[in-house]
Parts: sequence; structure tokens; C-alpha cells
Amino acid sequence: GLSRQRARSLMQLSVRLAQEARGQFWEAETEREGRVFPLVAAAIGPYGAFLADGSEYRGQYGLSAGELADWHRPRLEALLEAGPDLLACETIPCPEEAEALLRLLEEFPEARAWLSFSCRDGRHLNQGERFTEGARIADACPQAIAIGINCTVPQYITALLGEARRVSSKPLLAYPNSGETWDARRHCWIEGSHA
Repeated sequence: GLSRQRARSLMQLSVRLAQEARGQFWEAETEREGRVFPLVAAAIGPYGAFLADGSEYRGQYGLSAGELADWHRPRLEALLEAGPDLLACETIPCPEEAEALLRLLEEFPEARAWLSFSCRDGRHLNQGERFTEGARIADACPQAIAIGINCTVPQYITALLGEARRVSSKPLLAYPNSGETWDARRHCWIEGSHA
């Protein structure tokens, strides 16, 4: 494992490298023509990924929004200190984690983020609550500038975007998974199972 300081340093380096790559890309006049200036989004993944047991695919952490906020705070602070344009809070499987992340954003009034949820079907978050519950939480926060869906089977995306549009006029985004299914027992992806 890494020390906290080393982990913090590497998270900040990831933002700086993305900013440098953007700068190099933007230097080429041919790349700028007809494009908007690219933004650097620092990724804030779910607590479940830290557990390394597939929890991000089902939620059910057994933690309160306050406990999740305490867990996310050091990573969020480190990334914001590096100066990204926004945060990509992604693969959120449950309302409590959305609430935790939005509570943290309030501690950093200049920060902006998108919240992207992971869903188990065309209506429900991975933990089981309605996706619209998560979308409403994000919609109520002025610092949440977009609502999305990621790490979700592609066939559910259209329905989920429709659900989000019913409760929010914020921009929507989607970056579904590749159509594979995670086998938690064998700890591997099964190809072509949900194309």
C-alpha cells in the first residue's frame, strides 16, 4: 500500500498531468478550431471501490451519509487543491453516497461537480432505490452541474435518461459499461452478457 501522503501526491499528480495534456492538445491550432476549451474533471469514485469486494455494484455499505462524507473528504480536498475544473463524482450506487458528496461540496463553495449513478435496471440504483431519488438529490444542489449514469448496462441508459429528465432540467450525461457483467464470485467480467 501507499502512505496517505504518497496517495495524496499521486491524486494531485493525476490532475496536473491531465492539465498538461490539455495544454499540449490546445496548443495545436488545428485542434482548437470549432471546439470549446476542454475541462479537466477529477474523478471521485464510490466508497465501494475501496472495499474491493464489488460493493460499488450493490451499495449496501452500512454507513451513514455523514460517515461516507468523512471517508470522501481527504480525497476531495486533495483533488480540489490540485485545481481541476470540476469533479466527476461517479458510480454512485445509493442516495446516501450522493448526499455525502453533495454535503462535502458545500464545504468548498467554488467547487462544481457532476453526479453519475450506477443502476441495476432502467429505474433503480444499484442499491435498489429509484434512480429518480438520486437524480432529485443532485438536482437540488446548485453545485451539481449535471446528472449522469455510468457503469450501467447500455440497454438501460435511454430509460434512465428519461427518468432523470422528468425530475431535472440539468444537463445529462451517460457513459455506460461495455456490456459485460461482473461476476462477484469469480471476480471477473463476463464478456458479451449484456451487449
